[in-house]
Amino acid sequence: MSIKENVEMLKEEISNEEKLLEGMIKAESFFKKYKKLLIGAAVALILLAVGYSIQNYLEQKNLEASNKALLTLEQNPSSSDALSILKSKNPKLYEAYQFATHAKSLELDKLTQLKDSITDPYLNDLLDYQIASLSKDKISSYASKDGAILKDLAILEEAFLLLEQNKIKEARVKLDSIAQNPALKGIVQNLKHYMGN
Repeated sequence: MSIKENVEMLKEEISNEEKLLEGMIKAESFFKKYKKLLIGAAVALILLAVGYSIQNYLEQKNLEASNKALLTLEQNPSSSDALSILKSKNPKLYEAYQFATHAKSLELDKLTQLKDSITDPYLNDLLDYQIASLSKDKISSYASKDGAILKDLAILEEAFLLLEQNKIKEARVKLDSIAQNPALKGIVQNLKHYMGN
């Protein structure tokens, strides 16, 4: 290589180093200018990550404690400690447990008392159906309720009640009003056949 080429290469390297140094100076001035904002953002991100981790950890512990309490209640339904743990750690699971326990008993007064303490809309609707089904005279009002989850089942139950009273035409009208529910289709067809198409 000639001296001229070496000098050109040296100039080019110095130019690149100058650009690098200039970029570092700009970055340093940017950092100095926005130092507090950048540090605040980093601290906020760290706090969010720590908070999220702590929240997940606490949710997992609550879930484990409520599951353990539920298992204890399945083995020993009279355990008041397990019931209070379930109520405090997982209120929705507590409501579901209360509903399941009272629904098994088929006692209308207990189910009616439970109605005031259930906040979940789906459990509340199932409870309405259970109460209506047990008190027979309320099944019609449940079946006509907008948004009833078990509306078709309630209509089917109405049809059974009408058949017991030998009101075949009214029962047929009820069965015809049941939506094309695949779960009930076979039962509806069998009832219609039984009544004599």
